[in-house]
Amino acid sequence: MPLETAIPPLDLHVLEDLIQQRLHDHLPEISPLQASCTLKQQTLLMVVQHPAPLLAHPMRIFRLLEVIFREQKLEQKFRGLMYLQAQGQQQPYAFHSFTPIALVDDVAAQVYATTPAGLQERGESSTATPSVLPEAVVSMPPSPPPPPPSIHPSEVEIDEQLEPVQDQAVAPDLPEFMVTEPTGDTFVRNPEEEERWVQWAERLWMPIIAVASVLGAGIFFGSLYMMSRPCVLLGCQTLTIAQEMADRSVVTLRNPGSGKQMLQAQAQLNQSIELLERIPKWSRRYDDAQILITNYEATAVKVVELVTALQAANQAANLTQAPPLPLETWQAAVEQWETAIADLEAVPPTSGFHGFARKKVREYKANLEIVAQQRDREREALENLAAAQEAAKIAAVRQNIAQSAADLQLAHSTWQTAVNALQAIPSNSVVAAEAQRLLKDYQPKAQLARDRQTFENFASDTFAQAQRSAQQAKIAQQQNQWSQAVGHWNKALSALKQISKSSFNYPKAQPLLQDYQAALSRAESRRSGALQLQAARNELEKLCKSETPRICTFTINREKITVYLNEAYLQRVRENHFTAETQGNIKAQVDIREHIAVLEQSLEKISDQVGARLEIYSNDNILVKSHTP
Repeated sequence: MPLETAIPPLDLHVLEDLIQQRLHDHLPEISPLQASCTLKQQTLLMVVQHPAPLLAHPMRIFRLLEVIFREQKLEQKFRGLMYLQAQGQQQPYAFHSFTPIALVDDVAAQVYATTPAGLQERGESSTATPSVLPEAVVSMPPSPPPPPPSIHPSEVEIDEQLEPVQDQAVAPDLPEFMVTEPTGDTFVRNPEEEERWVQWAERLWMPIIAVASVLGAGIFFGSLYMMSRPCVLLGCQTLTIAQEMADRSVVTLRNPGSGKQMLQAQAQLNQSIELLERIPKWSRRYDDAQILITNYEATAVKVVELVTALQAANQAANLTQAPPLPLETWQAAVEQWETAIADLEAVPPTSGFHGFARKKVREYKANLEIVAQQRDREREALENLAAAQEAAKIAAVRQNIAQSAADLQLAHSTWQTAVNALQAIPSNSVVAAEAQRLLKDYQPKAQLARDRQTFENFASDTFAQAQRSAQQAKIAQQQNQWSQAVGHWNKALSALKQISKSSFNYPKAQPLLQDYQAALSRAESRRSGALQLQAARNELEKLCKSETPRICTFTINREKITVYLNEAYLQRVRENHFTAETQGNIKAQVDIREHIAVLEQSLEKISDQVGARLEIYSNDNILVKSHTP
């Protein structure tokens, strides 16, 4: 039978629980998780399902799975296939294979398998006799019968003429030329049969000799192989070197001068683990090596986490080397810095790398703040660009459908909003060039909207001024202030004539022009009459007070002038007339009559000028004289 490696039964449920517990202890941020294992022939499939989002650095989990794979001594038995799958997803998103160490299928391994240690590993008794050679090496013929008794020449005479024995049975397990005499102790054979016997013997013993040679060589070289492995003979320099390398690497890893030194120290630590793994099980220092391997592999897992964090930080730094950058790049850099910080903050205070991790966390947080500010500025720049473009669309529509100065003001303010948004975009933004291009387009349009708004504001103000002047003219007319009314109507007409044909107010101003012109004509006519009345009033006033005592009082309008002679004046005239008659003073009497005639003529003249009827009353309201122009 061929040599087979004894594989103890594997409890997949125990392995799943171990994986879940180990991942929960080292990576609590991905809990709750579920591990499932499946064994197909010589391949062990391990699937880890965790909540979303996808892990940025899946090698952290794969490294832990490799450690578990080695701890359970599965690397020499199975090939490992490892998958990461987000919960709710149909397909895994990360894959890693772990190829087992090839089994040594040589004579030395076969020889080792026959030793007590090898038998104990295979679960066999030391008294058992295993098959140490595969079928391909030796194929034993059926066992021959025991050799014939010694034949001496004196006892047997060879008769070449002797006929062969008839009816002699042939043994089933012997060659057909090997026959025995049914009676007697002698064995008779001829030369041909003897030669055939010799040939058979050679065929029988040659494989045995070959097997013995191979077995001897196998034992020799197997012993040589076993004795040549590390830490089998006197000293164990391999273990000492591995310890020294690991100690130096740990010292470097606790405070590396650079990322390159950390990677070199990590490689040195892994090399020390590889050296220890070469120490065979039959070495007296094997147990010590396994303890160191366990400790170093635990340290290696932590180093992987540190290196993963440094790699994330390095990726983040590389992403931001050549600004300006798009928002997606800044966001990716922020996420890388956050990943690096999260990995470093996960280093427990009891870890020897805690001090280094805290130092890097402070550095990375400062970098994260700078990158986050750049990301926010770039996001704000994109938002301003989008807002400017949207505002420009709205402003163009508002300007096209504007029907008033208020509409134009709204359009201009919207254009200005777009311009302000573009001017807020910094020059180091990735969209700065686009912002400048749009500014050259939007600013003239905003200025045009402003000029049109100013033009319409002037037209609106002018139209409003015309309306106010017309209202003031009407008030003046109600107060018979015709001169003021004429002035206000002139102002109103002048304002209307200043409104341009391209203005929104022009259609409203045109009908008012005719109305205001007619009102002005009426006002001017009334003002002319008012001026005449005022002149007549002034003349009447002058006439009435030309003597002392006052001659008269009066009222005047366009229809009638009423004059009331004062009693004192009439009394003086009567007295003067009576005195002149009494004295016979003709001249004095003529003067009195001429005075009265001049007064009447003056009043009639004023009446003619105004075109109003004149009525003269005595002090007791007796009509003395009337005149119609």
